[in-house]
Amino acid sequence: MSPASAALANVNLLQQYGAVALDGNGRPVAGQTFTWSSSDPAIATVDATGLATGLTPGSVTITATAAGVAGTATLSVAQVVTSVAVTPASATLDALGLAQQFSAIAKDANGAVILGRSFTWSASPAGVATIDPVTGLATALANGVTTITATTGGVAGTATLSVAQIVKSVVVSPASATLDALGLTQQFSAAAQDANGNVVPGQSFTWSASPAGVVAIDPVTGLATAVANGVATISATTAGVSGTATLSVAQAVGSVVVSPATATLDALGLTQQFTAVAKDANGAPIVGQTFAWTSSVPGVAAVEPSTGLVTAIGNGVATVTATAGGLASAASLTVAQVATQLGYITQPSNGLAGDTLAPAVQVAALDRTGHTVAAFAGDISLQLGATPDTAALLHGVTNAAAVGGVATFPDVNVDSAGSGYTLVAASANLVPATSAPFAVGGVIAAVPVGQGPLAVGVNAATSRVYVADNGAGAVTVVDGGKLTNIATLTGVELPFGVGVNESTNHIYVSSAGTATVFVIDGATNSVVPIPAVGTNPKGVAVDQGTNRIYTVADVGTLVPLYALVPIDGGTNVVVTTGIVTLPDAGTGVAFNPNDGRVYVTMEAQNAVAVVDPAAATLIATIPVGLGPYGIAADPGADLLYVSNQAAGSVSVVDPKAGREVAQIAVGRSPQGLGVDRASGRVYVANSGEGTISIIDGAKRVVVATLAVGPTPTAAGVDATTGRAFVPVSGQSALKVIRP
Repeated sequence: MSPASAALANVNLLQQYGAVALDGNGRPVAGQTFTWSSSDPAIATVDATGLATGLTPGSVTITATAAGVAGTATLSVAQVVTSVAVTPASATLDALGLAQQFSAIAKDANGAVILGRSFTWSASPAGVATIDPVTGLATALANGVTTITATTGGVAGTATLSVAQIVKSVVVSPASATLDALGLTQQFSAAAQDANGNVVPGQSFTWSASPAGVVAIDPVTGLATAVANGVATISATTAGVSGTATLSVAQAVGSVVVSPATATLDALGLTQQFTAVAKDANGAPIVGQTFAWTSSVPGVAAVEPSTGLVTAIGNGVATVTATAGGLASAASLTVAQVATQLGYITQPSNGLAGDTLAPAVQVAALDRTGHTVAAFAGDISLQLGATPDTAALLHGVTNAAAVGGVATFPDVNVDSAGSGYTLVAASANLVPATSAPFAVGGVIAAVPVGQGPLAVGVNAATSRVYVADNGAGAVTVVDGGKLTNIATLTGVELPFGVGVNESTNHIYVSSAGTATVFVIDGATNSVVPIPAVGTNPKGVAVDQGTNRIYTVADVGTLVPLYALVPIDGGTNVVVTTGIVTLPDAGTGVAFNPNDGRVYVTMEAQNAVAVVDPAAATLIATIPVGLGPYGIAADPGADLLYVSNQAAGSVSVVDPKAGREVAQIAVGRSPQGLGVDRASGRVYVANSGEGTISIIDGAKRVVVATLAVGPTPTAAGVDATTGRAFVPVSGQSALKVIRP
């Protein structure tokens, strides 16, 4: 074999082998045909001519065989690296930390790839990227361009790696901030970051704030300045990418100022509006700040806790404080009342002529809002203002020094009756005060009537008063409004009692001298006798509901027989079946509409007889005082009043209980009496001393005693006007009393 060995520097190169057959002596044997073979065709092949081709690096045995005899030679195939190719040839990374995998292949001179080669990797310049020297994995470190080199067998190949960060996000610092005063500033900074969160250096930012009006920000530097309370979004933008932060402006109270710093109120009830301004640390007002208001002395100044409106309550000095955000400011309020006017603490009340006005009139020095000025100690005087009677005088102590700002007049009185009186209070340098109008009761008129008037009846519906003139044998008709005598009805001998039926306008007068009751038609003043009522009829009472009239008389023939005699007001006839015998002679008669019963005073019995007229039965007697004479009913209070002539008293009788419940001392020899149903007052004619006692029925006390003249005998009250009419026998007059 020739050559006995050969070497190929690259694959795909050819090597021609030759063979010579030799005999046993080493001489060529001509004409031999050889069969060629390779021990590893994967490394090298050989054709029938002995031409070998290298395929892959390695060593094989080339064999030539002829006539069963073989000869061998060796062939070595060894690729030599002539070039290295790096993939990719160029690459770009846009974020630090990103990696790029490079690969390399070695080639021989024929450009054939040399398998199984290992490479050493490097990057230059350093600092842009690192590369694994074995694997070729490059990692971005900094912006720039680096050359990636793969080396094997002393041959190198290169590629280019560019690192160029792209801004993917912007981070603003601080992420949030708060400014507590206008004008304060906050410096913001921003960092651009790539996709891996690495800072992208060299970026400039454009700054903005939204919404406008909360903060102002320098568009270049990012310095924000507080403008108003609120929350603003701070934005930093570069390369079309923005980042945001939050800036809150919330003014904190740095100081509080209250206005006015001092104030004075000269009257209670006046108000002073205080205001407060809160400022931040830079002195900027805090809009919309609320305050908590307090007063150091609520008894001097009361403050509305949310508005700062202060009301003067009492004299003194108070500190008014406004608090906000833990800080406070105060002002001083002085309340010092100044008396400017007078006013009535207790107005004069209606009274009777000559009687002390009660309760006592009180006049106070007032400030301009009408509150008493307790410090005032000056003199206050009273005098009459409006005077319906020009001759009237004000009596008592009419000048008094104020105590605690109030002057009291405990004993003043007006000496003449009238309606519409006023008092005027005066004091130096103060506005005078005129009282409310008041009425002074008492005798306001004396109407002449016939001789010896004994009884009276009042028709409030017609304003007519009927007076039984016992000594004249007549009935005088008086106009109760005009207080004039308008008629004298004669022929009524010894008239004693008078009863009025307002529903029929009929007046009934008992005639003790004729055993008759006369009926007067109030419309025509005609007089009709009702005979046969019994001897010496006295008191008269009317039941308007049934139109029955009751009187007491002696109905006996040979011996006295005292009885209650009913009369039918429709027929003017005695109802004989209704006559009820009494235990003794009767004087006064009253009908009580509440129980339908008739009550009769019996002087000798010191009692009141109780008669049920429907049953024509005497059902009880009620003990009262000594010598009961007159009687009157008050249906509103459901009480009876009985004058006790011998006792000088009035018994109060409860008809339901059937007993006397009180006895009230009055004047001497009380006779007739009348009830004012509207006021509950009772007028009692004290015949023995020329006076009228006025009783408060609710309190059961005598509230006044009026002098009316000698021998008053009865009293009647006009329920409409409240006037009381008193026949005064000793003067042959009808005295008119204003309540």
